[in-house]
Amino acid sequence: MGPPGLSPAPALAPQRVLRVQLLEAEALVPKDRFLRGALRGRSDPYARVRAGGARFRSRVLREELNPRWNEAYEAIVTDIPGQDVEFELFDKDLDEDDFLGRCRVPLQRVLSNRVVDEWLPLEGVKSGRLHVKLESLSPSASPALLQQP
Repeated sequence: MGPPGLSPAPALAPQRVLRVQLLEAEALVPKDRFLRGALRGRSDPYARVRAGGARFRSRVLREELNPRWNEAYEAIVTDIPGQDVEFELFDKDLDEDDFLGRCRVPLQRVLSNRVVDEWLPLEGVKSGRLHVKLESLSPSASPALLQQP
């Protein structure tokens, strides 16, 4: 207990390492148009990921409605109720990128289950789903331990 008149310091929420694996998507909406919009083609999808205060962006896969990224990202997260891991997909264009859908996973579910490996339906579009694998890992002083699959 601290000196009289001072309240005790608030307890810090536990921190975890969150590994986000952006695996693949399927049945994305075709946004690219050819022949002045007469024909719909494919999309050039990429994903934006937000976990805690960290933000990541995948590479763009050209002319693909069923992309396979197989990318992994790691972020330090704090166990604060109400947080989500958020995914937004876009079609890369020369002018303005087109929206391909969004989905989210409650962070608390990942921290409780340790691993969430799911196909998530994309919201805000007619079709599409995203396959992600999320893992909650203990913080480690050795970065080599985090690199292990």
